[in-house]
Amino acid sequence: MSDVDSHASADPLPAGNDRDIANNASGSQLLRNFFANYLSFGAAILLSLLLTPIVLHHAGTVNYGLWITLSAAGSYVGLLDAGVSTAAVREIAAAIAKGDEEHLNELFDAVNVFFVGTGAVACAVTIVGVPLIGKVFSLTPGTLEAARIALVLEGVWTAIGFLKIIPTVGLYGSGRSDIMAFIGVGFVTTTQAAQIVVTLLGGGLVGLFAAATGSSIIALAVSWRIAQRFGVRRRLRFHLVGSTMRALLIQGWDNTLISISGIISYRLDAMLIAVILPITQVAPYDIALSTANLSGNLATTGTSLLLPAYAHSHAVNDTSRQFTLFSRAVMASMAIAMSVTAALIAFGQPILVLWLGHVPAHTYEILVVMNLVFVVRMPGRQATVYLTGIGKVRQIARLSLIFAVTNFGMSVATTFWLGAVGPVVGSIPQVLIFEFVALPVLCLRELGVTITSYLKTAIAPLAAPLGAAASTSLLLRFTVHTSEVGAPFEAVAVVVAAVLALGAWFWITEMEFREVVGRHLHRGGPSTR
Repeated sequence: MSDVDSHASADPLPAGNDRDIANNASGSQLLRNFFANYLSFGAAILLSLLLTPIVLHHAGTVNYGLWITLSAAGSYVGLLDAGVSTAAVREIAAAIAKGDEEHLNELFDAVNVFFVGTGAVACAVTIVGVPLIGKVFSLTPGTLEAARIALVLEGVWTAIGFLKIIPTVGLYGSGRSDIMAFIGVGFVTTTQAAQIVVTLLGGGLVGLFAAATGSSIIALAVSWRIAQRFGVRRRLRFHLVGSTMRALLIQGWDNTLISISGIISYRLDAMLIAVILPITQVAPYDIALSTANLSGNLATTGTSLLLPAYAHSHAVNDTSRQFTLFSRAVMASMAIAMSVTAALIAFGQPILVLWLGHVPAHTYEILVVMNLVFVVRMPGRQATVYLTGIGKVRQIARLSLIFAVTNFGMSVATTFWLGAVGPVVGSIPQVLIFEFVALPVLCLRELGVTITSYLKTAIAPLAAPLGAAASTSLLLRFTVHTSEVGAPFEAVAVVVAAVLALGAWFWITEMEFREVVGRHLHRGGPSTR
């Protein structure tokens, strides 16, 4: 990295520059970010559709379960982030809005020190867990040895991930998530293509993690170079202003409590099933989760990039802009999630058969319940992005932890009672009470907006895309003979119908949407520069 650092500009991010301010404030940049993020997401989905059945059938159910479980366990080390990356993104966006170059330098210095250190700690913590694998899982000697090697590789992979945060916060905080997305396309393509090849060649569990680690090294080098080129990275120096670091840690602690809550509520599910039930039961749950992640990511990939936009608007006290973005984000994310869920309910079983061949028992039933729950989660996810963007997560951090612990207890009980669908059923009370109701209400209080206005602008317009998705599903289900080959096309038709209905609503009611889309259509499409 020294060669890259030696060529870094001494002042690469011109604070207060109109171009940079527009990145987080303009509809045009948001549209570019939107398309770029969906491109990255689409690439990840296509490759995942290939990778999952290959690993399941060529590496075996046990290795598949270990791959998912160890990946989940290793990701918990990500808590060492301590929420600092999110806090840094918010502070960078606010500093750009105010033109505070000195504070920007202090922020980048703090990010450098923190993530180089946490990367080293993360690697060490992961490797310390290697001797414990045999005590947690009952594995044959050969499988146990592979699992231990895989966890070592994941430690290295995790450390590299922390180093990648350094250029990422600069890109994200300055509103250039479109550049992040293009880097992500290359990373996902390289990683999953390599994993497919090593699995087919018999690389097994170790090969999967080795491929991911090698691709991460390449992505690290590329992201540092590109961040320098686009003027959003400082030299890698270890000069630290204590007050800046403390401010990031204070904000980060609240973000960490929310992350811990999310892990307890949702990301422990695979581990929970592996401990309570036979490890083969992880497969149907994870396959169903893949479809729910598809629904959730389709719904939020475009709106999750709003965090720096909220921070920018908050810095200039533009609450009207914040409410417009928040209400439209809730509406769009719920509309997309509902359309995907409708498509999966109608055509999920034949799609699973086409995708996997042999579908593990109860996968479809878990799929239906999980996707319905994900639809209801959308307002809470958008509320978290907004509250994080304006630096007000403290009021929800502790409350989320209380709900998460309750969720975990219910998930344990329902897993014993209902099997692999148990973690999903156990999370329903939290989703309804906390994510669907409480979090949006907190946002409305911050914005000074009534619940009636929220319902009118964010919930009522859902009738159009929901009606389009439901009617298209029913029409295709009862008028067309659904085959395994035809099911994906029919599912896509349902989603397209809903998205077109949503787009038509935006076109009719939103003048800014018409203007921005019109400009880009006239130019021949969104620019990446």
